[in-house]
Amino acid sequence: METTTWTYEKLSDLISAQIEESLSLEYKASSALDRDKSPQHEITKDVSAFANSAGGVLVYGIREHRDKAQRHLPEAIDPIERKKAPKEWLEHIIQNIRPRIDGIIIRPISIPDAPEMVVYVVEIPQSGTAHQALDCKYYRRFNFEAVPMVDYEIRDVMARQQHPVVDISLSLLFRKESPDRIMGNMPFGPGRTMKPKDEAFLCAVAKNSGKRIASHVSAHLFIPQGLLHG
Repeated sequence: METTTWTYEKLSDLISAQIEESLSLEYKASSALDRDKSPQHEITKDVSAFANSAGGVLVYGIREHRDKAQRHLPEAIDPIERKKAPKEWLEHIIQNIRPRIDGIIIRPISIPDAPEMVVYVVEIPQSGTAHQALDCKYYRRFNFEAVPMVDYEIRDVMARQQHPVVDISLSLLFRKESPDRIMGNMPFGPGRTMKPKDEAFLCAVAKNSGKRIASHVSAHLFIPQGLLHG
């Protein structure tokens, strides 16, 4: 999960840009942390679902559009009263997930004109095992929600620590070549011109984010024929 600097301006940008919820992002209105409604089960359900999937960000304090046509889009900041739902209270609920999830970060973002109001940004990493919510069920992310996991999915997640997790990233590097180098340092004849040419290098980087050593890594790369010729 990429590290993001969270500010009030960043939250406002999510709304102005209409960044939709996804597998790794979810918005929750302030009512989700209403202690009088006892939301503990829902909180542990949502947080554990991110950890059991690919990780992500859960934002408490942004309301979605009520219009079904714009569902899953952020409508407005809907802040939480810090005294009624302090950060420590939210941390305590999340710690009820079994086993506990390592690496969770809760970032309180104060509202500029109302310092007693806050938005909580909860960053949840992908975990190396499966985590159980307070209702004794296991959940995962599916589209825009948390859904119960079936037996084989739970087993797959629990096996994450037994295997390497290798991600391969590709990038293109460009270097300008002089005409002399391209022509093997041959002098130009009368009327002969050649523009500098770009050489492109495809760089592949393999990164193991798992807890097991990857002894061997292989990858198959397919490049369209049209890209191989200038």
